[in-house]
Amino acid sequence: MKNKILVNDMLVLEKHVDKYGALHTRKSFTDYAHKNFKTDESEYLIRSFNMPLKEMLKVINDYDASKVKPDEIKLISDLAKKYDVTKEDVIKRIQDVRRVKPLIYTEEEHLTKERKLYLENWLSKNMKSIEDINKNFKMKIEKDYLLRAYQLPYKSILSFLVGTNIPNYELIEQIANLYNVNLNDVRLRINDVLDVSEYIRLSIPTNENAGKYHKLVRNNIPDIIKNNGEEPIVRTLNEEEYWHYLCTKVTEELREVEEAETRDEAKKELADLYEVLLAMIKAKDLTMSEIEEVATLKRTKNGGFDKRIFLEKVISKNKQNNN
Repeated sequence: MKNKILVNDMLVLEKHVDKYGALHTRKSFTDYAHKNFKTDESEYLIRSFNMPLKEMLKVINDYDASKVKPDEIKLISDLAKKYDVTKEDVIKRIQDVRRVKPLIYTEEEHLTKERKLYLENWLSKNMKSIEDINKNFKMKIEKDYLLRAYQLPYKSILSFLVGTNIPNYELIEQIANLYNVNLNDVRLRINDVLDVSEYIRLSIPTNENAGKYHKLVRNNIPDIIKNNGEEPIVRTLNEEEYWHYLCTKVTEELREVEEAETRDEAKKELADLYEVLLAMIKAKDLTMSEIEEVATLKRTKNGGFDKRIFLEKVISKNKQNNN
């Protein structure tokens, strides 16, 4: 059957997995994809989650570069075993990656968060009409960003996102219908807004969502809220939910560690990350001594990271001999 998904849409779905995949286990991501996306999109997302793009790109590039082609049937069988999927899924995934590969290697310069923030500020202060975009900007990636931002205003999109970590299909469809744009433009714009909101630190809650957090918090936070004269609404998570939100939390803390600029900021953010890791260790019924024991064994065998060694590629001795 011919693939119903356009190649540009495939790239958007790949980025969606890259952004939200770390928040899920295999089972929870499968449930999430089936619940929030159309059938062909959900199947694509699940294949992308199970067989990561970077790993599959390496497999395909190595295969294409090899002078003596490996046995395709064995390669597919090995990949199916490695990723615990069917051979049919492996074949489909290879087809997926081959289709989207040209876009990955020809994609224009990536916009940094700082540049996105600049564009948001320019839009709010200087833009009077769409023509102003072409007059002031040359790069297509910046023009596309500004056009999305113009069609889907920052504050409006942020108001839809209050109280949710992962926007579902119904929400995306609602926004697309409201602003008369396509679904992928909405997905891209949501990613834009989530990126710059970390800098703007702005929250525009609607009446319905005012005060909602929907996040895992430290044990004493409810008491602190009460002492401030407010009433916290809480519930105890089950094991599956708890692990999911711990994974969400560790991703959040990693991002804050990355953004820390001073030694004191790094110390505070690393302490937060450490606290989440302690909770994850306990949630898996492990102890710190067990983790330290395994870490010591791995460090003894493979070393640590303090030498800052960055592996770029490995040249096969067989390939050298063939040359």
